[in-house]
Amino acid sequence: MINNKITKVFTITLVLSSIMIFTALSSGKSVAINDNNKKIDASTLIIPTKEDVLSNGYPINESGQTYGPEYGLEPGPELQLAEGANGVRGYVYREKGASSLSEALEYTPPKSAPLFLHDGKTIIGTFYYDPADNP
Repeated sequence: MINNKITKVFTITLVLSSIMIFTALSSGKSVAINDNNKKIDASTLIIPTKEDVLSNGYPINESGQTYGPEYGLEPGPELQLAEGANGVRGYVYREKGASSLSEALEYTPPKSAPLFLHDGKTIIGTFYYDPADNP
């Protein structure tokens, strides 16, 4: 008798939890958690379409920087779309070339870079250049 009640309570709890999870996931809001365990509403990330970029060029943020996915256009955006740790999508600053051969030879590439919103200021995660370095 007690086992039956416990089983029913457990089943009802499991069903209600499943409904709540499904409702949260299908609500249309995309929420990511960055490296600092801060919730970021991923819908605030602006990603221009290829058609928009071909028609109007890369969009420019309030700091005067272009941003968007790499569509093979020259010049490319200053903030390039990337996927970082935990599947968080954002922008990384495009690498700048070395000014001399000696500078290029001494250059040690970083293992990671901050991942930003399109504003180029709000850090939302970490991008790892080598996926093997991604914890």
